[in-house]
Amino acid sequence: KVKEIKTKTLPPLNDELAKETGEFQTLEELKRHLQKRIEEDQSRRAEVEYEKGLLDALLKENVFGVPQGVVERRLVAILEESVQSLYRSGIPEEALEKQVESLKEKLRPEAENQVRLAFLLEEITKKEKLELKEGDFQPKYQSLASRHRQTEAAIKKYYEEHSEAKETLGIQILNEKAIQLIKDNARTGRVS
Repeated sequence: KVKEIKTKTLPPLNDELAKETGEFQTLEELKRHLQKRIEEDQSRRAEVEYEKGLLDALLKENVFGVPQGVVERRLVAILEESVQSLYRSGIPEEALEKQVESLKEKLRPEAENQVRLAFLLEEITKKEKLELKEGDFQPKYQSLASRHRQTEAAIKKYYEEHSEAKETLGIQILNEKAIQLIKDNARTGRVS
């Protein structure tokens, strides 16, 4: 027996709706803003795919053995990240424990690729004499502050007080410089 049927009534698409967002005065402004965000998102996705394709090609062209101890450490880190992500998504801990070994074997090739890529990027950094400058940290501090909803000063202080963390961040910045060099060279057709 049906007691009641409810329907949602959507507000009309007009300037009043745009004003309710608190950021826009007209529907046209809201539409332009949304269109810009969609285009930025598509552009970001395309850039990520382009970068992934270049790095996959780099790995395919540079096959070499890597120390298994390093691979194992990377595998453990990836596995922990994956298990935590699955746990947060609602999968019971008991179910995860049963899947750890199969998940570990599925993630092993990714760990090996990440280790090989790290060696390749380090070699590119050396060969191209890419250097880390103090100013390179500032954009990272800004990005991290925004992502973690902290002040830039707090982020900078953390890295100044934790030299190992700052060193890791420096390696990440150098890797990003090497990847940018790969992308720039791919666009111009230059091969180093």
